[in-house]
Amino acid sequence: MTRFFAAEWLDSDEGEILVVSDLGYAKRSLVADYPVQGRGGKGIFTFEFKEGKRVKPNGTALVGAFAVKEPFDISAVISTGERATISTEQAPIEDRKAPGKQLIPVGKNDKITDLLRFV
Repeated sequence: MTRFFAAEWLDSDEGEILVVSDLGYAKRSLVADYPVQGRGGKGIFTFEFKEGKRVKPNGTALVGAFAVKEPFDISAVISTGERATISTEQAPIEDRKAPGKQLIPVGKNDKITDLLRFV
């Protein structure tokens, strides 16, 4: 199991958390859906990965997470060197454990390696 750790400073429970998988699946979840944890917290699930013979996989790891209060653009760097840009508004708002929707098309053997935020 691959684990992705991210931290964002939030001063209220307004807005959303945007996550993007290595295969270009993304979604936003409401900040209010994430319980507050203390120092001994064990983490919180935020994405459901799908795999199997009858299911199209949606990734194996998360490559980025962002707090979103106002829309902004994100550029995805694909392993081939190409870039694709999306707006945070394109990602659907779903439950924390939802699988997301493919917003960034990647080739069969390609993956997203990095995400860049445009302010």
